[in-house]
Order: sequence, then C-alpha cells, then structure tokens
Amino acid sequence: MALTSFAALLCALFAVYLHRQKDAQVESAQAAKDELDLKNLSRNPTKDNIERVILQSDPVADWIGHADSEKSMYSYAHDVNLRLEMLNDDRGIQCEDFREPWANKFPDRRATGYWCNLFYGATQIDRYILVAVDGARALLPTPRLDLENSSMLQVRTIDYKVAQIYDTIRTLDQYMKSAGLHVAKTAT
Repeated sequence: MALTSFAALLCALFAVYLHRQKDAQVESAQAAKDELDLKNLSRNPTKDNIERVILQSDPVADWIGHADSEKSMYSYAHDVNLRLEMLNDDRGIQCEDFREPWANKFPDRRATGYWCNLFYGATQIDRYILVAVDGARALLPTPRLDLENSSMLQVRTIDYKVAQIYDTIRTLDQYMKSAGLHVAKTAT
C-alpha cells in the first residue's frame, strides 16, 4: 500500500511538472507574439497597443528626432507611422504663461506649456502637455494630484515616457525631482 501511495504521489508530481512546463511554453509563445506585435503596429494600431509600444520603448535608442523651424518630431524607429510632434509656433503653445507652483519654482520662473501630439499615420491618437521650465532647460510632464496624498504630484507613466523621449539633454529626472514630481507606480 505504501508503495502504491508513493507511486501515485510521484505520478501526481510528474503531472504537475508537465503542466507547469506547458504553461511556461504558452507564456513564452505569448511573450514572443507580444514582442512581434510591438514591432509591427500596422497589424493592430489601437491606442492601447500604441501606448504599450511607447511605454516599452527605449527613449533614446528607439526614437529618431528631427527638428526644424516649424516643428520638432520624434518617430518610432521600428514603425515611422508612430510619431510625436510639437509645433514651434503659436499653434503649438498650450499656455504661454504657465503658472503652477511646481513649474515656476526654478531660477528662471517663466514656464510655457506646449502641446505634444501623438500620431499614427495621419491619425492623431492623443495629445500631451509638456511644460518648458527654467529657461526651457527641461520639458516636464504635467502631474495629476494624488488623491491619497494631496501633497504628492503624480505623473502618469505615459506622460513621463513622452517627456523622456523629448529629453535631449537628459535633465528630466533632475528637474522632476526639483519640481516635486513623481512617476505614478501604476499606469494611471
């Protein structure tokens, strides 16, 4: 009887092992499919997929910048249909005299809000606000007030990633810290 129980236990453990192996293979195949989808947005260019691509991209290696007198633009290196654009004239200004305590606390207190438009092909997908602070030394994302901690200014992860893409002189994190801005721990 003890031998039969032991054999049954071994069979059960082996079945669990095989089941876990199969689950790991399914997860691996799904991860590979997701990676393929990230590289080929044209198959499913939904807003959720586009945001996922942006969030998983490297802000330096995966984005190609171009600026002229009309606009500054960043195209996703793996699919140039995906791009961020900011107009350099009055049409691109969201608020010329942007006033918020976090934005006006730097030595140069003047701040200007700019529209940053997200496109896939000819379609505008979303619009973000980046605020030029301290003599345009940094472009900061706009925060949302954290309802649980009213003194903490939370930046959505997508807004932070867009600001990272535009952070050509790599001062974003330093300025966010000085402004009291924090990246939200959850995708809000």
